[in-house]
Amino acid sequence: MRFQLTDAELFDVFDYCKTKGILPLCTPWDLASLAALESYGMVAYKVASADLTNHELLEAIARTGKPMLVSTGMSMRMRSSRPSI
Repeated sequence: MRFQLTDAELFDVFDYCKTKGILPLCTPWDLASLAALESYGMVAYKVASADLTNHELLEAIARTGKPMLVSTGMSMRMRSSRPSI
């Protein structure tokens, strides 16, 4: 069985982080999760290395104008991620 928080529960966790002086970050996995995070007011995004070739998602995140932390850990070669950077 997989465990997943609802958007409301996740946003409660983000709010709690803020009360503790912690900046919450989250990785959107698709356009729908990006839209949900945007509705919350996320200030920056973390991008998984698995999404280095998901140009549609990368472009959508870039259009938000917010900082993007991009992981390259699982990329096969830097050359393969170059078009994404």
